[in-house]
Amino acid sequence: MKITFDGKEFSLPLHWHEVTLSQILESDKLLKDMPEKLYEETFEGKEVEYTEDEKIDNWKFYREWIGFWVKIPKNYELKIEDLTWLYQSLIFLMGSAKEEDVLIQETFTFKGVEYGLPEAEKLLNGQTKEMANSTYAEFIECAQLTTKINQLKSGDITALPMLTAILYRPIVETGYWFWKKRKVSDYKEKEVQLRMEEFKQLPMDKVWSAYFFLTEHLKAYLNGLQTSLKEKVKEVDTVGIC
Repeated sequence: MKITFDGKEFSLPLHWHEVTLSQILESDKLLKDMPEKLYEETFEGKEVEYTEDEKIDNWKFYREWIGFWVKIPKNYELKIEDLTWLYQSLIFLMGSAKEEDVLIQETFTFKGVEYGLPEAEKLLNGQTKEMANSTYAEFIECAQLTTKINQLKSGDITALPMLTAILYRPIVETGYWFWKKRKVSDYKEKEVQLRMEEFKQLPMDKVWSAYFFLTEHLKAYLNGLQTSLKEKVKEVDTVGIC
């Protein structure tokens, strides 16, 4: 969204695809300087009352937050009402996205490379095995990162770069002629570390796509794993009876 102050045009981000992971990580540093009561009201849902001095501290923080995201120079005089509505427009950047605001993208192309999410596999019994080719290390690491993100109401965004780099992997071609097919490449820890840096320039809608993909499939994956283990136990019991 374009807005104008003193005859100059600025960009006000209103959607996740308009900001990058790098910007979110950088802005997180500003939140550490958020006034205590404002933090409690914003992230803990507490009802607070502000003194006049505390209101001034809040406005100073509003100005810092707006300056970072909208790039309005500090020498621009903003009215209190402008400061307030701009800040309120940018509050969504302080927390996690809502699932209904994000479309899970199975694939995307970034810097000339096509990336994809772990694929599901249709089993002979008609069931679907989520994240079919995932390794134990990949699954456990993703589950732990998801738990970390969920620990704070505001979202622990420091885990997002690794989570995104683990789940979105390059799509490669295997086989020859009629047997040629495309697949998401295998999980490799060393490559994850490299992608973490590259993916800092990703738009946040791609990042949240990885997060919601995992939360959506994690339960189904665990249920399928438990069912599989129960079936194995039954097989062992049957063998034992014979």
